[in-house]
Amino acid sequence: MTIRTRSLIGLIITSLVLCLCGQSFLEAQDKGDSLTIDQAVQTALSDNLTLRNARLDVVAANARIGSARSAGRLQIQGSGQYQRLSEIPEFRLPSPIPIPSPEVAILVQDNITGLIAIRQAVYTGGRVGAKVSIADAQFDAAVARLAAAEAQIALQTRVAYFNVLLRQGLAKSNEENLKAAKEQLDAATARFDAGTAPKFDVLRAQTQVSQAEQDLTQSRNRVETSQIQLNKVLGVPLGKGYVLSEPPEAAPPTKDIASLIEIAESQRAEMLAARAQVVAAESGIRLASSQLLPELDLVANYNMVQRTNPVQITNWTYLVMLSMPLVDGGKAKSDIEEARALRDEAQTNLEDTARLIEQEVRNAYLDVQTAYKDIETAKTRLAQATEAYDVANVRYESGVGTAVEQADAVATLSGARTNLDTARFNYIASYAALQRALGLVTY
Repeated sequence: MTIRTRSLIGLIITSLVLCLCGQSFLEAQDKGDSLTIDQAVQTALSDNLTLRNARLDVVAANARIGSARSAGRLQIQGSGQYQRLSEIPEFRLPSPIPIPSPEVAILVQDNITGLIAIRQAVYTGGRVGAKVSIADAQFDAAVARLAAAEAQIALQTRVAYFNVLLRQGLAKSNEENLKAAKEQLDAATARFDAGTAPKFDVLRAQTQVSQAEQDLTQSRNRVETSQIQLNKVLGVPLGKGYVLSEPPEAAPPTKDIASLIEIAESQRAEMLAARAQVVAAESGIRLASSQLLPELDLVANYNMVQRTNPVQITNWTYLVMLSMPLVDGGKAKSDIEEARALRDEAQTNLEDTARLIEQEVRNAYLDVQTAYKDIETAKTRLAQATEAYDVANVRYESGVGTAVEQADAVATLSGARTNLDTARFNYIASYAALQRALGLVTY
């Protein structure tokens, strides 16, 4: 089994699996089940319009391979015609004696003829082989472009999925902030009723509660809008509701940046597509050069005549046809120059693609390392903010601290929660971007 055949079979199997997984997920959603990140990616890949067109491009590219090969295979064509003459041409046979010679009919008035033409190319100067090589390379490029599109859709799905989780985390933090603001209001009210705190503390606490309620309303709205965006990426109804599952937190890559770049250059679909284009361009030079070489064909024609006559009979005709370009006005030379320029352009594009991929890997690698460290820093800041908040509450309730001090502690705690949620989102999003830079669809 050839690589091309395995690629096509793999494409068909992958498409069927994705469709089945997507259908199973939609059925599960109707039952109100949860949605994992893997289910989300499978659903997005199953019926995305961009991917649908990319898969059709692969099918079309595979068909062009068969079309290119057909030029070197046995060709059989059949044709037929019906002919009726208004007048039958006749002529008289010359006679050595002065007597009227008989008239002889050359054709018949009504006749049906048929032709079966058989042609087999023996030598084409490499023209057929070059066309097949171009079609093979274009098929490989189409498969690679499909893989690249799948990887990009998978990344978009993951980012949208993680964004919903981020918005949900921020909404939960705002719920905690509202709870803290209400506790602060209760404490200020109790101290005011006891005559140990001014009215200003109560008013300030009420303002904080109102602000916390507004922040919570806005954060819940952002959760809804992020879910709508995720539904759009998945291709499900925009109003669909589901429960997301927290993905496991992956550890940073242990391989060095040079190893990751090498992996990306070996398996990134964009690199495979660029290499296939170079192969196609090289074959294009061979195709253009084949114009300078002779072509040899074997031809057999079987002529069938319903009513034979002196110029039309049923018979076989055999031909050996050799054609050789003599003067083409410089067309072959110009085509070769163009093909070489396209080859050089394809090689330049390959080099540029390699540099872009290296840049993506380096940037994503640094983002992952930075985001992972930010999580640890955010955890430390949250622990410190929580402790400071507890101290501020004790100080205020004991009459030592002030309302301003307590409000600052609440604001610091709120910011620490937001920073941790954001740091976690940045990490999983940057990790997904790194996997995309490495050329992975699933991981």
